Amino acid sequence: MSREERTTGDHDRSTADERVVAEERPGLEVLARRLLELLGRITGLESTYLTMVDWGKDLQHILYSLNTGDLVIPEGLQVEWSDTLCRRALDGGPTCTSDVLAIYPDSAAARELGMTTYVTVLAARPCVPTRVGHTIVAAGRTARARPGR
Repeated sequence: MSREERTTGDHDRSTADERVVAEERPGLEVLARRLLELLGRITGLESTYLTMVDWGKDLQHILYSLNTGDLVIPEGLQVEWSDTLCRRALDGGPTCTSDVLAIYPDSAAARELGMTTYVTVLAARPCVPTRVGHTIVAAGRTARARPGR
């Protein structure tokens, strides 16, 4: 099954830069998908995804995702970086929580998606703040006291 067949129709939102990166490194998709599969297995969370953050444009793009339950984070989705749980967590909030809405009560996205447990890590920080970075995320609708433990 191709990447386009696995997405939920939001593939057209991906940027030309994302497509170039994927075309230049054909092994990246295979490695990313394996990483997401392992992360899901280790944490027990139903959605894992790799994002690209464009600090200069204030955008976060979902490059690859693996959704095994009701919580679906589609590939190709683009959101404002300043409004994401990743940014809030990396700006000093906890990077792992089993009570998302208590920690981030103003997150409309988390409320709409029914997110309860959330784990994120900055996978690659750009050398220049206007460049691209990446995050790896695991999320779920059920509370998990310590995902992966």
